[in-house]
Amino acid sequence: MMPGSDQAPEFERSALEAYRRGDMAAAYDDFLAARAAYDSSGRPLKAAEMANNLCVVLVQLGRGREAVWVVQGTAETFTEGGDLLSAARASGNLASALEAAGDLEAAATAYQQALEGLTSRYLAQAIRLGCSPEDVAATLEQHMNLWKAGDPPDETN
Repeated sequence: MMPGSDQAPEFERSALEAYRRGDMAAAYDDFLAARAAYDSSGRPLKAAEMANNLCVVLVQLGRGREAVWVVQGTAETFTEGGDLLSAARASGNLASALEAAGDLEAAATAYQQALEGLTSRYLAQAIRLGCSPEDVAATLEQHMNLWKAGDPPDETN
């Protein structure tokens, strides 16, 4: 039975809760239902988001090939929808799935696509904020030096 489109947000909420508590089987079921509901309601960006969440769950479940299948094409969906940051994340998720499936060469290509997408997004935001190329280069160099010294950046620094 196809879930109703009005149920999509509830499936999504339930899937996120299951994921947070580590119940990957329940997260899988609910992300799958949310994806189908968003897809049937004509919301391709939300359906692609749920497919990416499914990919993450499948990788954690050790089902790399299935994760590749479920996430393929979502970067293009996001790009067509104008969401370039999500497109870059989708490329990263595809890379993780390919790596889990043992296709390391394709994973490296997908990781490079993700890096290029994130870099483009970062530079576009820097331009909007009025940063000069010199400002960006100095900040990047500072973080690269920290990384080389054994202190890689994370989301908190």
